[in-house]
Amino acid sequence: MPTTTSKLSPPANEEVRPTSGEACQIIEIDKWREIANEAVVPNSISISALVSEYERDPRRKERLERARKAIASPLDAIAPNKLRALRLQRGLSQATLASQLGTTQAQIARIESGRQDVQVGTMVRLANALGIDPLEAIKAFLAQREDSQT
Repeated sequence: MPTTTSKLSPPANEEVRPTSGEACQIIEIDKWREIANEAVVPNSISISALVSEYERDPRRKERLERARKAIASPLDAIAPNKLRALRLQRGLSQATLASQLGTTQAQIARIESGRQDVQVGTMVRLANALGIDPLEAIKAFLAQREDSQT
């Protein structure tokens, strides 16, 4: 029965020399590993933890809200009437909106991307949290869902 060997695990008695393309890939992988190792900062926190910390400080929270609103305008020009743009126009993070709805940030992300089926009651609560008509929220969700399926 013939034995097969993988490129990644050559027989011990064979010298392996990567082709120039493979050598470049190996160098790139090593470079990315080096960058990743340098990027790890002792005592670092996740982005969501940092945002949560900033949200507790009234001045920083207000700055984050202004930043979200600033992002909403160009986003609305690209993707008008999408739930994400509607949320950002109000300066809300996904986590804040999720908290208001009694759900998770991950579920808000899935709803905004059109990957989550949503019950009417959830859409009404979402619309109320955003201060919009429930029909506007449903139209925004359906528009996003249509885009995500194409």
